[in-house]
Amino acid sequence: MIKVKSVVNIRIPAGTLPLVIALSLVLISFSSALILLGFYNRMEMISIRKFEKKVNALEEGVQIALAGYVNDQWTEEWQGVTLYEKENLAQDSIWVRKRSWGLIDNIQLKSSGQRIWTKDFFIGTYPVKQEGVALYLSDERRSLAICGETFIHGDAFLPLSGIKSTYIHRLDYKFDQLLFGNKKVSKVGLNQLKKTPQTVQKGLRKFEDLFLPLEDDIQNISQSFLEDSVLIIQPVETDVFGMSLKGKILLTHPDSLFIGSNNTFEDIILKAPKIIFEEKFKGTVQAYASDTLIVQDNVHLSYPSVLSLSANNDGGCMLIGSNSTVEGQLFVTTEGQDYEKVKLLIQEKAEIMGTVYCDGIMEHRGSLHGYAEVRKFELNIGTSNYSNHLLNATIDAHKLNSQFLWNAAFDTKGPAWVMKWQN
Repeated sequence: MIKVKSVVNIRIPAGTLPLVIALSLVLISFSSALILLGFYNRMEMISIRKFEKKVNALEEGVQIALAGYVNDQWTEEWQGVTLYEKENLAQDSIWVRKRSWGLIDNIQLKSSGQRIWTKDFFIGTYPVKQEGVALYLSDERRSLAICGETFIHGDAFLPLSGIKSTYIHRLDYKFDQLLFGNKKVSKVGLNQLKKTPQTVQKGLRKFEDLFLPLEDDIQNISQSFLEDSVLIIQPVETDVFGMSLKGKILLTHPDSLFIGSNNTFEDIILKAPKIIFEEKFKGTVQAYASDTLIVQDNVHLSYPSVLSLSANNDGGCMLIGSNSTVEGQLFVTTEGQDYEKVKLLIQEKAEIMGTVYCDGIMEHRGSLHGYAEVRKFELNIGTSNYSNHLLNATIDAHKLNSQFLWNAAFDTKGPAWVMKWQN
């Protein structure tokens, strides 16, 4: 006997099919989203790896650039550097060049490939040759006489006739030793600079006829150092107020520049025969004058500022006012033969944190935390003039910040490092 199973008919509601289709579409969309998410995640990881590779290449390039700078390897033209032996110069390397900005060198790097990454910085060197040296005084056949609270801390190169204490206007020398460091013998004249302010001045003259007329509405300007061109601004008036200038900008005038305290300047160059910084001005600049350079009271010039007076045969003067601070390097030189026509006056309570190179007469009444290289000192009290005298002056090599770097003017024989990042 054959048994027959009964068939049960299952009825599906009429609205179920659209629901199934909708769920299928949702599942398909979700699966596609997961696939796309995985794809984009992979692409992002590849992009991150490429970014990290570019960053690492530039960081590696910085170290190569620092080492190459000491050996004068870099020029103004881009030079390709292969980071690893098997790398492709066109794809996996960095490019380096050196551009001069006044007395400071600017190192620039860029990556290879379709997407270019850049980095640039001011570079300087550590003063191995001058480390621990406070003073180099040219031997002009006259000893150095010190009085009052004059304090020289560090090694000193002095004339063969040496150093002595003296008595001026009822003031004698206050300390129990003349020099807090080792005494060495200097020679006639100063050490030769590797790059002179005169060279910089001549280089800047070629821009004098290529300036941007200063309009009233131009108040805020910035120019990257990666640009090949220099932005030159020549104001109609000699007085400059209320401007914000940053980067590769030359502010120049054929007569003089009076820099008001309400200006904001960062890393620009000023060039004029006469330059005056108004009281309470703050900024970071390189200033190149040929007649007069005056820093009034309570001015603060931040690192790595440069003040340079390159006088002609008629002479010139640089003055650092009371309670003013200069973090950087000062240069006083002359194109003529008579160095006594060129003078540097550092007033009482003025502070220099860096170096002074004075191939002329220096009257020092303030504080210098760093190194001074001087042709001859002078002290004026009333109608009296004292040659090679210091009164209540400080020169302290050991108070100079250990991170302070010297610019391209000096051949320090030391390793290079980043003075200031620009990008």
